[in-house]
Amino acid sequence: MPKHMPLPPLLLILAVLLTPQPVLADGKVFVAREDWSQYAPVIQNEQRAVIAFGDGVEKMLIAINYNALPDDQGLWIFPVPGAPGEVRIDLTDQFPRFHGWDRRPVAEGIIHAGAAFMRASQLYPFVFDFAARGVKKAEEEGTEEAEVHAAVEKYGLRAEALTAPSVAALANHLKQAGLDVPTAELTAFEEYLTAEYVLVVVRIASRQELAETFGTEADRAGRESIWRRPCLFVEFPTEDGYYPMRPTATYGNVPIPVTLYVIGHVFADADTGTLQQVRTEYFRDSDPRTSLSPLFGIEAADPLDYTVVRMNAPAFRYTSDFTFYETYLWGFDLADALIWLAESHTMIIIAFGVFFLLSYVSAGLAGLLLRLRWRRTAWLGLLNILTIIAVAVGAHNSIERGTAPKFWLLFSVIFVALTLILQGLLVAALWWL
Repeated sequence: MPKHMPLPPLLLILAVLLTPQPVLADGKVFVAREDWSQYAPVIQNEQRAVIAFGDGVEKMLIAINYNALPDDQGLWIFPVPGAPGEVRIDLTDQFPRFHGWDRRPVAEGIIHAGAAFMRASQLYPFVFDFAARGVKKAEEEGTEEAEVHAAVEKYGLRAEALTAPSVAALANHLKQAGLDVPTAELTAFEEYLTAEYVLVVVRIASRQELAETFGTEADRAGRESIWRRPCLFVEFPTEDGYYPMRPTATYGNVPIPVTLYVIGHVFADADTGTLQQVRTEYFRDSDPRTSLSPLFGIEAADPLDYTVVRMNAPAFRYTSDFTFYETYLWGFDLADALIWLAESHTMIIIAFGVFFLLSYVSAGLAGLLLRLRWRRTAWLGLLNILTIIAVAVGAHNSIERGTAPKFWLLFSVIFVALTLILQGLLVAALWWL
C-alpha cells in the first residue's frame, strides 16, 4: 500500500481589503477590514466534501464556505499528490444532494416484532416484549517561477493546478496575481513543493460575477444555500480514500463542523484522538439522483451506498488526516430483504414457518431432556399456535401426569431461549456484518 501523505484542503482564504497589504497564510482564514488595525482570523463556517475513490484515483468535491464582506478578496490553497498531468481540476456551482437512508433500524424493528409475536404464545414474556424498547444505538521574491499546468475560470473564481520549485516562487506567483502573501507564511507548503505533489490554488477573479451567480449572504439565507455554493472539484491519484484534518487543528479551541460524504461504505483510519470525535453513519439511496453523474461517473439507475462522516469538535482535536478503506456491510442487503418480505406480506408466511419449526424443535428437546422419545413429544410443540396453554393440555393428555408439568415448563423456557438467540443473531447480522 503506498505511503499516504497529508494533502490538506488548507482552507487558506486570505482576504485583502481595498489596498494591497501582507496577509497571513498559515492554514487559516484571515481578513483585514476598516475597523481592525491588523489582520484577524475568520472562522470557517464548515468543511463539506464529497469523496469517491477507486482504481487508484480519488475524486473530491469541496464546498467553499466562509463569510465574506463585499470588498473581501480570497485565496484557497491545498496540495494533492500526483504529477501535473495526473491532477484534474474544475469548478461547479452546486453541492450534490444525498437522499439515502439507513434501513437497518426498520429491519431491526421487523425482527423484534417477529420475535415478540412468537414469544407471545408463551403469554408471560409478552408483557416484557410490549414494554421493551430497542436500544441502538474533518517575503522574499526568488528568480524561480511557478508553473501553471491547468486552469479553469467560472462563476467569478479561478482555479489553477501549479507546481513551484520554492516557497519564494509560490509567493511571487501569488503576488503577480495581486495577492501579496509573506513568504514566511507559505512555509507550511514547503514539504509539498516536490515532484510528487501539485498545488491547487483557487482565488476570486471577479467579485461581481461571483455575487451575480451565488448572491450575497442575505440572498442565500434559506435552505438552498446548503447546496447552491461554489465548489472545487479535484481528481488525483491515490490507492485509498483520503481527507486531511491536521491543518484544521491550527484553529485551536474553535469548533469547526466537518461533513464528509464518502461514496461507498467505508471505515476511517486515523489516530485515536481524531477518531474519538467522529460519528460515522451509513446510507443507501435506492433511487439516486443524477447530480453525481457528470463528475463522479455514478449511474443514476444503480443503488448508491455512501458513508457520512461528521465531526464538530474543537479544531485542536483534529490531530491526523483520514484514510478511508472500503468495506462491505452485508446488513444493508439483509435489511433490504427483510423490508421487501414485510412489504410483500411474505414475512407472515416465513414467521409462521419459523414459529412452527422452533416450537417443534423446542418440544423435541424438552422431551429428550426428560428422557422421552423425540417423536412422542415434538409434535406437541405444534399446539403452541394456540399458546402454551394448548401445549400444557396436550402434554397432560399424552404424557405421564407427573412428567407433563415439567415438560411444558421446559418447553416454554427452551422456546423463549431459541427465539432470543435467533433474534440476537439477526440483529447482530444487521449491524456487525
